[in-house]
Amino acid sequence: MRGVGGTVSKRPKKRIKHLSVREVRRFFGAIPREKLRDRLLFDLIYHYALRRTEACLIRLEDFDLKADVFDVHRLKGGDSHPYPLFPATKRLLVKYLDQPRRFWSRDLFPSRQRVGEPISASLVALLFRRYAQAAGLPADRCHVHVFRHSMAMHMAEDGFDGFDVKDWLGHTAISSTQVYMHVSERRRSKNLRRMLGSREIL
Repeated sequence: MRGVGGTVSKRPKKRIKHLSVREVRRFFGAIPREKLRDRLLFDLIYHYALRRTEACLIRLEDFDLKADVFDVHRLKGGDSHPYPLFPATKRLLVKYLDQPRRFWSRDLFPSRQRVGEPISASLVALLFRRYAQAAGLPADRCHVHVFRHSMAMHMAEDGFDGFDVKDWLGHTAISSTQVYMHVSERRRSKNLRRMLGSREIL
């Protein structure tokens, strides 16, 4: 990499390990249709860039189905606020809530072994690894946090502004978001198509 004046910069670019959109679809394709809990769990983790512990702590009252809003509570000092519900996520949520429950719980994903507690972060990690391996995903991407990275990268590649990515991930500082904002080959190709449609002169 050449810096100012043609000098070679020795600072390497940080590569974010993430999944392509196609790989994300393969992951969900590995979850059986009848496993509504798992489908909803990972749908929320991907679409809202959640950490696994944040997903475990989701409560029923975090959803307003009339207003189509999901109130996300970020950990690690993240910026917590309401987000609009994806229509497909809402349909999956309603279907999941229509299932009979063995006992009532405020937790969206209650533990089946420990009554009164939510599912554990270790179980979420185990389930993710199981489905990721079934989908044939790379071994170094078989961890839950890769979904958070993936959503950020997908937004950046689709041309979302850095401040929009910052807001969606709940970052409090734009510096935390900048690592995702490099321009990829895919984004350059999309930019070319946009320019061809509006700025081509010759």
